[in-house]
Amino acid sequence: MNDADRILDFRDELDRDARAHAAAPTMSTASDSSGSVGVAFDSDARVLSVVVRDGWLATHAPSELGPVIVDLVVQLAAERARQWGETVAEDETARVATPLPPQSESPGALLQSALVDAGDSLDVAAMLGRMMTMLEEVNAGMDSAMQIVTTRLSTSHVATSAGGHARATVDGSGAVTALQLDEPWLRAESPADITREINQAIAIAAAAGAAPTNPFVGTPLERYGALLDDPSALSRIFLGKD
Repeated sequence: MNDADRILDFRDELDRDARAHAAAPTMSTASDSSGSVGVAFDSDARVLSVVVRDGWLATHAPSELGPVIVDLVVQLAAERARQWGETVAEDETARVATPLPPQSESPGALLQSALVDAGDSLDVAAMLGRMMTMLEEVNAGMDSAMQIVTTRLSTSHVATSAGGHARATVDGSGAVTALQLDEPWLRAESPADITREINQAIAIAAAAGAAPTNPFVGTPLERYGALLDDPSALSRIFLGKD
């Protein structure tokens, strides 16, 4: 199998995963056995919401509500993973390899074209120097960049609702890992107000931990993130135009 075949196989895998994601339910929900506490996740809006209903106190002590909600979030994540896995396994779509982009649009071809356009004005020594700098920076920064990305995903973000009665902890992936609630307030408050404050705390914490679209932002490799989406970026870097 040559390199082109490997690229096409990798694209096939990505296409299959994308189809599975698109086929999965947009809204996923999980509830406790009484139906008085539930969580829902909207994959389109990337929003996790909690609902506390009338009668929850008949099933759960105030001290149990936070842990129950966190457990439901874990169950919801497991169920979505199961649904995604089943969709992938059941995908009967024929594997048709996506064609490679035209050779004229590849980074190498674009660089060659830029070199031709530069003609006699090209400073070969400077270009080679920039090439070596890029290779050295990528090599030196890779471990650090991966550590930053990993830390970003695992870092906890804590937020408290405006009323001060709900305190949510959310990691960089958006998962709720802890939920602390004011127990005396829970006993006296309506389910609607409890729901509102819990969701407010979760939303604030999740916003604080939202990861950038380009994972290399804020890392030593940020400058080279454009290479992922823009084949012409390589020639601009080597020619000192970026």
